[in-house]
Amino acid sequence: MDHFNIGRSRSVTVPTHRIPIALRLLEISLFVGWQVVRLACCALLVLMEPFLRATFVPIGFLGFLVTLVFGFLIGDPRFPRWGMLAFSVGADALLAIPGPDEPLHDLAAQP
Repeated sequence: MDHFNIGRSRSVTVPTHRIPIALRLLEISLFVGWQVVRLACCALLVLMEPFLRATFVPIGFLGFLVTLVFGFLIGDPRFPRWGMLAFSVGADALLAIPGPDEPLHDLAAQP
């Protein structure tokens, strides 16, 4: 590195090596490519959200009903009642997660 004295009290350091333009272009193209992949994944998830919500509601409800009937009313000892109950509650709990367009808490809706 070369040091140039400017005035009496300061010196400016100038790097003697620079990043080659090919590496800089590669870095920029990788960054842009990553942003395109992220945008495509986000668009896919936003488009799939209504379909997933429409399937998780019946799956959770039917799983809960099957657990009540076979696990508790009939009392089949081979039926995995706690696993089915956890699956049903988990499927319904996924609906409680707010989507990208829903605020975590809406302060304006509270009276």
